Amino acid sequence: MVGRAQPRHEALSRVAGGRFQRGQARQGHLGVRHARLVLDERQGEERPEGAARDVEQTGAGGDGVKLAYTAGPYRSKLGPYGIKQNIDRAEVVAGELWAMGFSVICPHKNTAFFDGLAPDHIWLDGDLVMLERCDLVVMLPDWEKSVGARAELEHAVAHNIPVYYWPEDRRLLELLAKAA
Repeated sequence: MVGRAQPRHEALSRVAGGRFQRGQARQGHLGVRHARLVLDERQGEERPEGAARDVEQTGAGGDGVKLAYTAGPYRSKLGPYGIKQNIDRAEVVAGELWAMGFSVICPHKNTAFFDGLAPDHIWLDGDLVMLERCDLVVMLPDWEKSVGARAELEHAVAHNIPVYYWPEDRRLLELLAKAA
């Protein structure tokens, strides 16, 4: 059985104000090497000591199905029009992840236009609970502009949940999905 090794903290650093910048929080990043390790393991080869955790052992995924969480901006200075654009962008990425073979939690769609029904902290707290059950997080374009997405990133890092960036890591995500 494969143990849950602690992921490496590659290029994990914070900039002024505690914000992460694109490419800085790739802690736990499951790249091509990890996809190959999963394939090797399935062919009966032993995994190297200290390899990044296998996402199959985490979250709600089972039988090789990985649960992905999309994190990106929801609110907009443009009001409902901008919110709709953000929801639509998240939906497109979620659809592409589903097509790759992931199951996807897209909080943008889960609570679309629920604004005002509960205090803001309720939404973020609920999203963080869902995120903890996921095998990986996919950061959407412009995530840096979102207080909520930055909090989701920090939460993922704190809980050793692998983080990917869309569209930069698309090919890695495809490899990971195929490795299942």
